Amino acid sequence: MFQSLLFFANRGLQRAVNDNTPLRRGDTGNAVKCLQVALVAAGIPLPVSTKGGIIRADGIFGPETQDAVIKLQKNYGLQADGLAGRRTLTLLDQILLQGTRDPLRKAILECRESGARLVKALNVDASGDAEHGDFQKKLGDLDQYLFGDPTRQGIKIQSVIREIFR
Repeated sequence: MFQSLLFFANRGLQRAVNDNTPLRRGDTGNAVKCLQVALVAAGIPLPVSTKGGIIRADGIFGPETQDAVIKLQKNYGLQADGLAGRRTLTLLDQILLQGTRDPLRKAILECRESGARLVKALNVDASGDAEHGDFQKKLGDLDQYLFGDPTRQGIKIQSVIREIFR
């Protein structure tokens, strides 16, 4: 089971691992977009698929994505077949867990830090105000709802990604 937020709860990636049906050249969709984002996060550029970095990924497993998968596989001693199956996806999942390589985790941490700065600023500006206290509690509840349960967090993030990349 995947642990990175980018891969967690993605049905296409889960299927590639569980059913042993790897992603391959010619595939398209959200699972391929997640693969491409992970490859870039792992330090393997995809200038064509990301339009020179203008977009995150195009979701098309073409020759550039296949070459990037082969490069990753060679760099980590895996069979360099260009297929994103169980071993390759598990490796990428582990790479994403290092530091802030997972772009979704990074975005969530930045969002959380912004919320903390907001609450801190409100504490300075409106301490003792009953309405302020209620607002601060609601922000805390929202933080718990969004960030408290990693399973819920992963599922929500994947659903947002699916909506964004339709």
